[in-house]
Amino acid sequence: MNKNAEVWVKALKSGKYIQATGSLSKIETTDPEDKTITVTSFCCLGVACDLFNRSLISKGYPSMWKENYSTEDDGSKRIPFLDYDGSAQESVLPKEVARWLGLASQSGTYFSGTIKNLIEGEGSLLDLNDGGIEFKEIADFISSEPEGLFEEIPELYNDEEYLKRLSEVSV
Repeated sequence: MNKNAEVWVKALKSGKYIQATGSLSKIETTDPEDKTITVTSFCCLGVACDLFNRSLISKGYPSMWKENYSTEDDGSKRIPFLDYDGSAQESVLPKEVARWLGLASQSGTYFSGTIKNLIEGEGSLLDLNDGGIEFKEIADFISSEPEGLFEEIPELYNDEEYLKRLSEVSV
């Protein structure tokens, strides 16, 4: 697990993020009577996007969170995250964030060895999050480095050349 993934695990355990399902990040109304009271929540993959975004902003690059929201039936707004190629992701990691973390896939796919996974072949962090597993448990699971979750990442994703490419994305 690389240093970026270690920071992600700490963030998941910190209690600073409110957990969401079905989207990287959502803006939800917390008071049915007063629609102006909202909270921003994240899935476990969305927390990684937020950390990646904070890293970019600290280096003077623009935010990768897209300002155009899609509204759900319950009134919540899904906040998409831009990939370096300009595509917007709402439920899985952008390729660049997955690489930054050293993940082998955009959904955090792993092989768990359970009976269900022996039949289906894999599970994912996305499934754990949307299945109701709390951030602290997901963080412990990530720390265990299950088979297939991580891959080696090239140094490209930790240097200025990479950040330069990201800055060229029109937000």
